[in-house]
Amino acid sequence: MEYKYVRIQGLELAENTMYAKGIFSMCMQLISNDVMEAEDADLFREINSWFAEHLPWPPQCKRQEKVVCFFQNR
Repeated sequence: MEYKYVRIQGLELAENTMYAKGIFSMCMQLISNDVMEAEDADLFREINSWFAEHLPWPPQCKRQEKVVCFFQNR
């Protein structure tokens, strides 16, 4: 089976969409709550920067609309 989109998510629901939170949102929450180790937080920020540079946020996500954002697999 071939998939068009990939999304890694957890079990916790986002308050604004009521969909499962994505991995980026969950990592940012761990950093904000001071739960993630500093070394892991630095690595996540590096990875997050790479994604932001190579796969910019869709316009509706930038506007913080109540949507779930996916990255298209090219």
